Amino acid sequence: MSERAHNRWEWLADAALIGALALAAARCLVRFQIEPLGPGATGMEVGPEGLIVFNSLSIVPLIGASAYRLSQRRSCFGAVAVLMLVIPFIGMRSIEHLGYDTALIGSWWAALALGVTVMYSTDSPRRRIMLVGVLVGLLFTLSLQAINQYVFEHARTVEHYETNREALLEQMGIEPGSVGQTKYETRLYQREATGSFGLSNVFGSVLGVLLLTTLGAGVAVWRSSSSAVVKAVLAIVCVIGLVSLGMTHSKGAVVALMLVGVSTVIAWWITRNRSGVGLWRAMAFGLVALVLGVLAVRFAVGPPEDHTGERSLLFRTYYIEGSMRMIAEAPISGIGDFGEAYLRFKNPLAPEDVSDPHNVFAMWIASLGIVGLLGGVMLLAWLWRGMSAVASDERQDDEQPVPRHWHAACAIIVSLLIFAAPFGVQLRALLPQAQSAGEQAALALLAGIMPAIGVVVMVLLIIRLTTLRLDDRWMRTGLFAAAVMVMVHGQIEMNLTNPMAAPLMCVLLGAAGCGTRPQGLSKRWPKAMGVSLVLLTCLASAAVIEINRFDTAPEEWSPRQVDERSLIESGHTAVGRADYDTLVMLLDDVNDLRPTYHEQVRSQKLHRFIFTAQQFHHWLKTHPHPDTQSQSVLKQLEQSILSGCEDLAERTPYSIDNHLLMADAAWDMGMTDRAAAWYRRAIEISDNYYLDPDSQMVDEDRRRAERRIAAAENDNNP
Repeated sequence: MSERAHNRWEWLADAALIGALALAAARCLVRFQIEPLGPGATGMEVGPEGLIVFNSLSIVPLIGASAYRLSQRRSCFGAVAVLMLVIPFIGMRSIEHLGYDTALIGSWWAALALGVTVMYSTDSPRRRIMLVGVLVGLLFTLSLQAINQYVFEHARTVEHYETNREALLEQMGIEPGSVGQTKYETRLYQREATGSFGLSNVFGSVLGVLLLTTLGAGVAVWRSSSSAVVKAVLAIVCVIGLVSLGMTHSKGAVVALMLVGVSTVIAWWITRNRSGVGLWRAMAFGLVALVLGVLAVRFAVGPPEDHTGERSLLFRTYYIEGSMRMIAEAPISGIGDFGEAYLRFKNPLAPEDVSDPHNVFAMWIASLGIVGLLGGVMLLAWLWRGMSAVASDERQDDEQPVPRHWHAACAIIVSLLIFAAPFGVQLRALLPQAQSAGEQAALALLAGIMPAIGVVVMVLLIIRLTTLRLDDRWMRTGLFAAAVMVMVHGQIEMNLTNPMAAPLMCVLLGAAGCGTRPQGLSKRWPKAMGVSLVLLTCLASAAVIEINRFDTAPEEWSPRQVDERSLIESGHTAVGRADYDTLVMLLDDVNDLRPTYHEQVRSQKLHRFIFTAQQFHHWLKTHPHPDTQSQSVLKQLEQSILSGCEDLAERTPYSIDNHLLMADAAWDMGMTDRAAAWYRRAIEISDNYYLDPDSQMVDEDRRRAERRIAAAENDNNP
């Protein structure tokens, strides 16, 4: 193959990079949910179906980047490794305990696929500049989003909640006056920017890594160009980014940014006149080890005497401790649904019920076993490769000039693709409010304002940056620093496991791990390339087939469409009419609330079942029917409630709300001894949660529990 023919394949790398950036950046602008959207969905959210589509599309740029890689007569074992993981990643959905978590697990695979795509396609300074231009434009957009949320939206959100408190709590499945309401309101009233992620720490991590990338680009422009406009724009974006980072109130993100930034400057200063790959390796892995060491020391120190002591790091060590128990339980296949399993494996002093241990390695290995371990190894491999790239003094130029209109076309396409998703989601939420064609046009214009601003800024940035001759080493240094922060903050936060943030994080790791393109083609086709070509073809075919079957879960996995609220309303109406027959008929729907299909969020469904069945038991007991079968029906319902309570007690041994629910149900059924035991357990759990008073029992519940315990003891000791 001639050099000229070789250069014809450059468009493949451009297309793959555009696709990867569009899929990764768009996820940061739209809120994706891994569970089906309920009646309380705002319209600005995308359910697991949309997430599955984005995950499936990730294979397209991966195949394009692999084809480009093969055109250079270079092996692509990274793509082979990712495609080998897709089979167990998605195929493990057949394991009963994964259920809906396949959407989340698919997001992790999609993130790795996009990371490999970027690693293959950014071997040219021109494409690295396009990558950085997209990231700077994304930082600008997310910063405006953070400022708007912090200054304007938070007050409106609080006002909306206070006006519709009861309805919103009911939609979220939170019982009024419960510990869940207290914890929810504590988070709601905190004024902090969360972006579309809904989590301030994850949003802070995203802003931090984008800031480091922008700072690297700023230094490259300052050292290589005299363009005052570009320098001013990058400086403004950095300032806005820093302000928005402060609005997240994420201490971990700020500390990680400062730690990595200072370490990068020190490493550069020491190695500025000589190669120092060893120092860069020590810096990167040393920072990761430092964070893990701090966690180990904090765990060894133990809990404080009261809630005024340090708790943030301590709770994270408890999350990791729980994940270690899961790994010991299922080291090969993984435990599956982390959130459900954590209820059983958590530390008794840990007041929070979390669905993520805030550590990428703990989350992946605990959930997926060996497969998760392989994914973690790939992350470390990218970081290792990035050290060689950033320590290299080699300056690389593109093999042939690219027309300016090609830069403009790429910039426009990638910007439109990125902002099409938020525009479409916002338009879908606003259009139902329109009463006429004129209102629809006005709402469409309103929905397009922010995306239009983002498109214009991103296009101008990319076009202007690609016309400059920048210091590529500083571009790579900024990307490497961002990758180090990804791994450092990923030890205490969910940036690599969140379905919206993980793709962008892996894109940065892949960009940092990209080496320079070899000068000229190899005269011989390497054997490794032939092997990887065969494997790539086979695995890509299998992956496409598997992804197309991604959302075809067995019918029995789909949750039954039974609403406990409507059941309770129907039962209340039947009681008012003394319609005993209807009340008994509704019991079939009540029994359908009990989860029997898989273990995904099984404890939540058990809670709903027991709560609803308890209401019906009370009605049947207080409104008996002369029919001789009434006692039989009541007895069967009591057995079903008791069985559900025992199952829930086993699954959630550290839940105050669940033990109170079980105790109330047992008390209503006349099982005073069993009720007293569960009340005592609820009080014991509450006392253990002294580190977080908001998680303890409310005074009213505690007084009721103590009264009934005393009454049960009096009955046993007349």
